[in-house]
Parts: sequence; C-alpha cells; structure tokens
Amino acid sequence: MSEVDDFLQETLPRQIEAERAMHDGDPEPRIAMWSRNDPVTLLGALGVFRSGWDELEPFFRWLASRFSSCTAYDFELIAAGASGDVAYTVGLERSMRSLGRRSF
Repeated sequence: MSEVDDFLQETLPRQIEAERAMHDGDPEPRIAMWSRNDPVTLLGALGVFRSGWDELEPFFRWLASRFSSCTAYDFELIAAGASGDVAYTVGLERSMRSLGRRSF
C-alpha cells in the first residue's frame, strides 16, 4: 500500500467518528486527533480560519456547542495526501443535526 493508503486506512475511520461526534455536540474526539504543534491551521466552512492550538481548541469547543442531535453523518473524500509526518484530507460533509443560532 502507498503512504496515502496507509494514512487513510488508519485515520479516516477515526476522522469520520470524530466529526460525527462534533455534529452531535462532542468536541473531544476531534480535539484528541489534532496536533498541538505549530504550525497547525484550520480553514473551515464559511471561510473560518484559525491558526495555532490556542485558537483552535476554543473554536472547536464553541463549534460543538452549536450542534446537537446528529441523526446522520456522511463524509465524501475528494482528495488526500501524505508525506512523512504531514497529511491531509479534503471532503464534503453532509449531516442531519440541530443547529443553534450562528454567532461568530
């Protein structure tokens, strides 16, 4: 298997589980997966950009607090890459969940 295949086999199931938990209001599985080492960056939906663990962790907790009652979650993988200790996934998320009022 290739480096990307190894990465996806090991990581993608955990990522999907963590994101489903996030959509149900639980940030802990996502928090457990993310690096604490700089540079660490999030470029998320709605153009959200955060950089550094001091920005990411509180944002993840805030975001999870906006979601609840996830009844369905799907992740469609579009692209992935891995080289050494750097890896990424790009995909589309679809979910059915409750969403509180948005405030950024």
